[in-house]
Amino acid sequence: MKLLQSLKALFVTEPAEPGSMAALSVLLGLLVEAAMADHILTCEEKESLLQWLASKGVEGAEAEQLLHFALAEQQESTSLHPMTHWVAKNLDREQRAALVTELWKIVLADGQIDPWEEALMRKLCDLMHVPHSVYIQTKLAVMGEK
Repeated sequence: MKLLQSLKALFVTEPAEPGSMAALSVLLGLLVEAAMADHILTCEEKESLLQWLASKGVEGAEAEQLLHFALAEQQESTSLHPMTHWVAKNLDREQRAALVTELWKIVLADGQIDPWEEALMRKLCDLMHVPHSVYIQTKLAVMGEK
């Protein structure tokens, strides 16, 4: 329950530390936005989100609960600005590029890029101050992995 409380606090105040659970929630929130850009969460996208959480040390029921909470927040969210502002302010260029790579992995998990997903990716990159060249490089790199 401590995890859930820290997640709820995230949406009231900005996280302070890039390595914190609240920061992880911001990043997950962006990944969920990418997964839901076409309004469908496929099994492949959900599995990719859970794998990303596992890579951050969150697994099992805790990961499922965190993902469930992030999906519920995405449904009620009216703005990308709080999350993208935090990313632009707290992550360096390499970290933002790595995040864009992870976003592309989620978008491409189902094997296709929906026009809504493409538009969201462009918007996220602009809001996070990611250069267009990084947007293209990361997209091509992830597409080459598939």
